[in-house]
Amino acid sequence: LAGFFRAGSNCTTCSSSLSCPAGYYRGACLSHSDAACQPCSPPPASARHTGGGVPFNIDQCPWECSAGYYSSGGGCVACSTQPCAAGLYRNSTCTSANTPCNNCTALPLHAVYSSGGDPYNVDNCSWSCESGWYRSAAGVCLAAGNAVVVTSVSARTLSEGAAAEGHVLMVELQSSGPAPASPVIVALSISDGQATVTPASLSLTALGVPVAVTV
Repeated sequence: LAGFFRAGSNCTTCSSSLSCPAGYYRGACLSHSDAACQPCSPPPASARHTGGGVPFNIDQCPWECSAGYYSSGGGCVACSTQPCAAGLYRNSTCTSANTPCNNCTALPLHAVYSSGGDPYNVDNCSWSCESGWYRSAAGVCLAAGNAVVVTSVSARTLSEGAAAEGHVLMVELQSSGPAPASPVIVALSISDGQATVTPASLSLTALGVPVAVTV
């Protein structure tokens, strides 16, 4: 009878309604053998089967491209690893379309990108400051000619017994251009170990030699 096969002296129901593992489909049930799972046709190059036949008895197993490839035109194409233009890097996601170029981030004000991501899939585009600006040690662009940066401060912890003594605080400044014509104000934050004392400030002028100011 249809839907059965002979196993010894008995007739057994065919397994024609049961699905098969990934990469297989259910074959025909013969008079003396059950409906066995048979291999589906091979998937495209750089792809793998993800399920059994759909429908279960048809040589039509679903597949997907391997990592590093995307589906196109019935096959799998390698994702691009070519560098992007300046200011762009390739997103590492590549499944249904080629790897896109995305905008790099964290560009400071008054800066322009000079290269794409390096490596190609990392958000680390190189940048440089616009004309008239220079790159500071803090990674920002400052106006050239009148930019002054505090490069070092020498300070020490004072004891209560030395509170009445005078102490010298050395502050080193660096300018990207000529010495500023007006005094440079440096804000100070002084703490007694329990609370921050009202901030004070130093007024420094460029004399060509270190300037010591008593606070």
